[in-house]
Amino acid sequence: MLGTYNPTRRNKNIGTKKSGIGSDNKLTVPNRFLDSLNFWERIYDYKIIKKKINNKTITFLIEKTKKDYQYTFTIIELTNLLKKIPKEDWQDIELFILRQAKKKETILDPAWGRLSYEADFKGYKGPAIFLEAINVHKAIIWPNSLTPESKKELKRLEEDGHKVIQNKKNITIHITKESAKNTQLFRTLLHEIGHFVQWNTTVLQPAKNAQDLKKLKTRYLSIPEQEKETFAHRYAEKIRKKINKIT
Repeated sequence: MLGTYNPTRRNKNIGTKKSGIGSDNKLTVPNRFLDSLNFWERIYDYKIIKKKINNKTITFLIEKTKKDYQYTFTIIELTNLLKKIPKEDWQDIELFILRQAKKKETILDPAWGRLSYEADFKGYKGPAIFLEAINVHKAIIWPNSLTPESKKELKRLEEDGHKVIQNKKNITIHITKESAKNTQLFRTLLHEIGHFVQWNTTVLQPAKNAQDLKKLKTRYLSIPEQEKETFAHRYAEKIRKKINKIT
């Protein structure tokens, strides 16, 4: 007589993630193999504005926004802030890009802004800072289980003016145009410049030749991410305090 044991009926993983179901249609940010650009370095429908700051021409690329998205600050506000930051800290950054994130990017890899250490864009080669368009009508949802660093970031967001509501399920962060501007201009921008300051002093300035540059880049990339973030946060806080004293 044949046994009645049927392993397929007893395997609780069948039809679930553990068995691999859905792995072939997982939501991911699409990446191109034809170029080496990060997805956030691809800019399409944009206009160009050039401004003189500290006797140097700075280029601003402004990508067209989608419905409900906006840039929470003006180029004038951005340039006025740059004038208050020590010029030696950012004078080698000649490109600032205001970009509109794609739908998948806003879901999987949202950001207020980013730094490209070595951007390569239509003839420009060098560092560039990207600042994202924001949908102020859409709240940010975080889980209740936060790491120590996430807790610190949540506190910073509250200080920026975002309304934070926590319940049993999650944490909801409500955004306004003013609170988003506080986060992007007076924290994110300064934070990314802080990353560049560390990159500049660790890699670019000490390098005497191409071989040195390669070694120093490798050494910089080996620095723990949390150490880089701590440096950038510290720089942003220091500069913001100086700016507040000036104003």
